Amino acid sequence: MKKKKKEKIFLLTGEQWLGVLTLGVLALGTMFAIKYLQPTKETTVVVSDSAKTAFEQHQTQQDKKYQRDTIEIRLHEFNPNTADSSTLVHLGFQPWQAKNMLKYRAKGGKYRKAEDLKRLYGMTDSMYNALEPYICIPQDIFPTDKKQKRDTIEIRLHEFNPNTADSSTLVHLGFQPWQAKNMLKYRAKGGKYRKAEDLRRLYGMTDSMYNALAPYIHIPQDSTIINQQNSDTKKYAQKKDTILNLRTADTTELKMIRGIGSYRAKQIVKYREELGGYAHVEQIMEARGMDKAVADSILPHFFIDSVDVKKLNVNQCGIERLMRHPYIHFDQAKAIYEYRRRHIRIRTLEELHKIESLDSVFLRKIAIYLDFSK
Repeated sequence: MKKKKKEKIFLLTGEQWLGVLTLGVLALGTMFAIKYLQPTKETTVVVSDSAKTAFEQHQTQQDKKYQRDTIEIRLHEFNPNTADSSTLVHLGFQPWQAKNMLKYRAKGGKYRKAEDLKRLYGMTDSMYNALEPYICIPQDIFPTDKKQKRDTIEIRLHEFNPNTADSSTLVHLGFQPWQAKNMLKYRAKGGKYRKAEDLRRLYGMTDSMYNALAPYIHIPQDSTIINQQNSDTKKYAQKKDTILNLRTADTTELKMIRGIGSYRAKQIVKYREELGGYAHVEQIMEARGMDKAVADSILPHFFIDSVDVKKLNVNQCGIERLMRHPYIHFDQAKAIYEYRRRHIRIRTLEELHKIESLDSVFLRKIAIYLDFSK
């Protein structure tokens, strides 16, 4: 049966075969047309204005970079104080360097010597070495320094009174302008030069300068000054035999000792308060502003009637309180505090000798100011 069916399929007439072929061709043509002949849709890309602007700016920067790279470098003599931006760029400076130089000049800045260009931001050693032979700064525009200006002033020595001479007179006598200014300030505050030797105290007055000026210094000795000098002589005579208790003397009493003025008197009292009281007269040499020569001359005028000082309670004071004493530094205060923290209480001075960082000299010095009772 199956064999007969297959034979029927192939026993088609010619017209029937033509129809099958025609249908096959039409089917293939339709498939081809659908795949290849379908019209292509256009894709529209919308670019935002900001993106377009950013792209154009990028292109501009690239163009500028290209232009900058193609600028011809022409080395020739130039003055960095007068060259314009175009000249500087063609010399090899970056545009922003040229801009910075012009800003610096606009604010009053000047390049006084070739080496000044080394300070320009972005100036490399190789760039400076290439430019250095072409830097031309006329030296007649600027004096080399202030000393040169000062040296051109004509010195004219003549008789003068330092209590009345004006600044111009003083400068022409050889004083530096700032010395003349200081002298006028001193006089404005009531200061007077009573004798020629007083000028030695002027800051900057050298021995050679004073020796040159001394024959020309003339200070009239009026009655007021003479009386004042006599008064000073009497005052010093009264001070000569003064003896004071260093433990209780105030600033007024201290100033009765020759060699102690207001400043030293205040420092002596202040140091006494910081210590907690003087234990012996030699401690006065430790006060601020006291030099050995003065201290040696005033020590015979003092005595201490009893040793009565304020003491530091070692078992209660913290590091900061210990450090307030002039004899105790931070490391020493910390060492004492840490030892006490570990041992709860310090009972005697001998215990402090166990602390390696505290030497015997320090402990002998501070012993009288320490209290271990609590």
